[in-house]
Amino acid sequence: MSSSSITSGGVGERGVPSKCACGLDVKIFTSKTQENPGRPFFRCVSKRDVNTWTSKRDWVEDAVFEEVQDALPRLSIIANEISKIKAEVNEIDAMARKSEDLYVRLSKRA
Repeated sequence: MSSSSITSGGVGERGVPSKCACGLDVKIFTSKTQENPGRPFFRCVSKRDVNTWTSKRDWVEDAVFEEVQDALPRLSIIANEISKIKAEVNEIDAMARKSEDLYVRLSKRA
């Protein structure tokens, strides 16, 4: 299962597509069908006639849902890394306070 980002999704990938199978950009259009009136979908900019569409219709909400699904594990990893960095910063801060206290005590002796 591959993942994509909003800017790099491609043909056959999960998430928001950026390119059609033909290599051209994909844009958001609005469905005018009775089954899905007003529903946004992705389509190649060159495919004006519905009969020339070669790929399945990608609904915007499905693509966004996939983006969120793919991002959640990465967000968890980032949150874990942030927690580790905060702990390291707290350790360094404590060491700096100890060094400052030691400096003050040594200065008073001199």
